Amino acid sequence: MGTRTLVGGRAFAYVGMIGEPCRVSVRATPEQVDQLVRAHAAVARGYHDRWHWVTLTLGDDLPDGLLEALLDDSHERAVAALPARRRPTAPGTRTADLPGR
Repeated sequence: MGTRTLVGGRAFAYVGMIGEPCRVSVRATPEQVDQLVRAHAAVARGYHDRWHWVTLTLGDDLPDGLLEALLDDSHERAVAALPARRRPTAPGTRTADLPGR
């Protein structure tokens, strides 16, 4: 079983809650997907076979800050895709310094 995380009704993260290790899937650009998959053994293409998602296996193999940066970026992408009337008005997400961004 997993948990889908939404902003304005649009998914920006999926968290796998069953078994070990835990996995998190987030939105990414095609360029980010390719670069992240090549650079990190703990990163794979999205488990649900979507082109613009990556799945991270949580553990010691992930560099510090990568998960947080990817979650921020995924949230920003989901918000940007929302119609203006459904976008959150509260400030808060920071721009991630990620490849392809």
